[in-house]
Amino acid sequence: MTPEDVIAVLAALDAGGIAYWIDGGWGLDALLGQQTRTHRDLDLGVRLDDVPRIETLLPQFRRESEEEWPGFLRLKDEGGRVVDLLLVEHSEPGELWQQLAGGRRVPHKESETRASGYVGGRPVRCASVALQLEHHNHPQATDQDRADIEALRQKLLMKHRGEGPLLRTSCEAVQRRQ
Repeated sequence: MTPEDVIAVLAALDAGGIAYWIDGGWGLDALLGQQTRTHRDLDLGVRLDDVPRIETLLPQFRRESEEEWPGFLRLKDEGGRVVDLLLVEHSEPGELWQQLAGGRRVPHKESETRASGYVGGRPVRCASVALQLEHHNHPQATDQDRADIEALRQKLLMKHRGEGPLLRTSCEAVQRRQ
């Protein structure tokens, strides 16, 4: 997925009034403010009940896999571009729940889905540093996951030297989780 592909998908969702956040590799790059690597997909957090509208807004994408339903849904177009949907439901105010296959439920704080970043110069809503760490820093983490977290850590350390307490808190969170 190129930055232009990402922007086109987001524009379609914006036009349809879909609330989303960018997660995964593009979400991390959004926090960094630049593309750091090639991305095979776009990971988006969305509400489960928005799936039918999303499929209408992105007619070029078809369901490729429902194997992890109702927690995830993979959409793919004829050109091989992939949009992975992380599906959540609201429970209590400020809380989102992701129902995983097998019955396990994973909570997410809604505030962790409201970070700001940039893709291709366009402002976007993305997963927070803390949520990115949760999704990339685990026992089954890949080399790419570790490289992504290191890039985020380096960026935060650089910014921390010149900017205030918000980045200091983010930087400390990165160091604590490693």
